[in-house]
Amino acid sequence: MVKEVGQKLTTFITPKSCWRQDISFKEYTLGVLTAWAYTLAVAIIFYRSFWALLALTPLCFLRFRNWYSRTLDKKKSRFKQQFKDFVLTISANMSVGYSLENAVLRAGKELALLYEKPARIFTEISVIGHQLQLNIPIERAFLEMYERTQDEEVGNFTTCFVTAKRSGGNLVAIIDEISHQISEKEDVRKEIETILSAKKLEFSIMQGIPFFIIGYVQISFPGFNQVLFGNLLGTGVMTICLAIYLTAIYIGSKITNIEV
Repeated sequence: MVKEVGQKLTTFITPKSCWRQDISFKEYTLGVLTAWAYTLAVAIIFYRSFWALLALTPLCFLRFRNWYSRTLDKKKSRFKQQFKDFVLTISANMSVGYSLENAVLRAGKELALLYEKPARIFTEISVIGHQLQLNIPIERAFLEMYERTQDEEVGNFTTCFVTAKRSGGNLVAIIDEISHQISEKEDVRKEIETILSAKKLEFSIMQGIPFFIIGYVQISFPGFNQVLFGNLLGTGVMTICLAIYLTAIYIGSKITNIEV
C-alpha cells in the first residue's frame, strides 16, 4: 500500500516522459533546492515560522512539479530546433548525391559543429545508426523515433517520408519540401516565443512582488503587522492571502503557458 502511494506520488511530481533522462543530476539538484527555498520564503514571509515549513511541504512538491514541467518544455523546445537543423542537413546531403541512410549518418557529424554532444538529437541519431547496422529499415527507425519523442514535427516528417518512399516518389524533392516547411514553422514558433518571453518575464517579476512588499514592511516597521503572526486569527488571514496569491499564480501560468 505504501509502495503504491509512493509510486503514485512520484508519478504525479515527475510524470513519465522520454525527456526525463535529459535532465541532469545537477539540474535536479537545482530544482529541489529552488523548490525548498521558495517554500522556506513562504513560511518566513507569510507565517514567520520555520514550523510552517512542514505544513507547506505539499507546496514544495507542487513547486518542484512546476519546475519539472517547465524544464521538460525547454528540452522539447530545444529538440525542435535540433530536429529542424537535422532535417535541413539531411536534405542538403541528399541533394549532393548521398543516399538517405548515409545522409542521416553524415548529418550527425555535421550537427556536432552546431551542438554539444549531450544534445538529444545525437541520442536519436545514434539509435538510428544502430538500427541501420541491424538492417532495420530506416522507415521503422523514424517511426520508433516518433514513438519515443511524441514530437509533432517528427510525426509529420515521418508520415510524409514513409508515404513517399512506399509510393516511389521523388524522395529528394519531397524531403527538401518537408524540410523547408518544418524550418518555416519552427521560425514562426521562435518568433511567437520571443513575443511571449517578455510577458513571461513580467509574470515572473510579479510573483516576487508580494514577498518584497511583506518583507520590506517586516524589516522597516517590525510592529506594524505583528498582529498577523503568532495567533490563530492572523494565521487564518495570511493563509487566505497565500491561497489568493497561489491562485493568481496558477491563473497567470495558464495564461502565459501558450503552446506554439
